[in-house]
Amino acid sequence: MIPYLVLTTMLRLWMAVCILLVFVSVGDLIFASGHSFKSFGKRLLLSLVWPLALFSDAGRKSLFKGFRSTQGV
Repeated sequence: MIPYLVLTTMLRLWMAVCILLVFVSVGDLIFASGHSFKSFGKRLLLSLVWPLALFSDAGRKSLFKGFRSTQGV
């Protein structure tokens, strides 16, 4: 069984990254030109499910592509 300390540390890490990605998404929506609510919604969804996407190659590619495509890279 996974110890309580490990679980709480993982949850705190997930929450911190989630909050950071939500702020990035909102900032990009407000300050970037030419971005729509569709890309904003996609980025918000990705900010919530990013730990699940890291488990597979396709998930990692779509996760990084989703954030890079809105950055213009």
